[in-house]
Amino acid sequence: MILTLIWCCLPIVIILNYIFAKQTKRTKIYNKKVLIIGGGSGLGESLAHKLNIGFNKVTITSRDQNLIDEINTCTNMKAFYCDVFDDSSFENVLTDYDIIFYCTGLSIPASLNKSSVKSFELCEGTNYLGMIKILKNYISLNKKPFDFIMIGSTLATFPLEGYSTYSPSKSAMLSFFYSTYRELKNMGVNLHFFSPPNMQTRGFDIENRTKPKYAKTIESIFRVYDPDDCANFLIENFQNRKIITIDWFTYFCHIRFDCEKMIDYLFFPVSIIVLWCAKTFTAISYNIFNK
Repeated sequence: MILTLIWCCLPIVIILNYIFAKQTKRTKIYNKKVLIIGGGSGLGESLAHKLNIGFNKVTITSRDQNLIDEINTCTNMKAFYCDVFDDSSFENVLTDYDIIFYCTGLSIPASLNKSSVKSFELCEGTNYLGMIKILKNYISLNKKPFDFIMIGSTLATFPLEGYSTYSPSKSAMLSFFYSTYRELKNMGVNLHFFSPPNMQTRGFDIENRTKPKYAKTIESIFRVYDPDDCANFLIENFQNRKIITIDWFTYFCHIRFDCEKMIDYLFFPVSIIVLWCAKTFTAISYNIFNK
């Protein structure tokens, strides 16, 4: 019954996707001052290189002093030291960035029994509290208006066993986004939330060293994205929606939580079926792995 329904809906989904993809406005970031918090690796590094064209002035932050020196010496980008756990490393003068990306992130996957309280504190401090501290700092110092882009995760709306230190911090970020969106818009701060799936980064390789076998198996079903592809997609689409997703599954997770546009309401019934199937599959898989 469910498979029949999905099969019948598939042509409609394809047609609607084609129609709305044609109507999607492509964004070009041109002649802007851009700050990328955590721009030394992963998605942040990809964004920095993609945006370092079109007369943009790109500044990144890092905790790697050698990288900072190399960027300041060998490229036309700027870099400075910033540690989200150390407020004294934040900029403390008036700034004029047009767009700020918060790309700093940390995941320490493990079963709850193997996760220390320190791991929870590090993930919360990096992914959630660090973002709030950076945002509040530039609300005080930066010109208005400006865009602030948070980097979330599929796991913000679809928690998975093995990510008890990570998923709650991204869910908290998403809740903060919705709690402050209108308030900050009235202040001239335009919030955006990019929710990517797994990306093939150095951090992802490190995660796999401690990731439970169950989580690895579930994730192997889904595509692991190149951060360059995610950076391109984010740059082109961040003005189109409040919540930006690059893959269908994450999109379905988010519209089950909140429908932003009319197309979301049309796809909402499909999202219910997809999420029910996904939750059933993960529950069965977890029981098999833990027999």
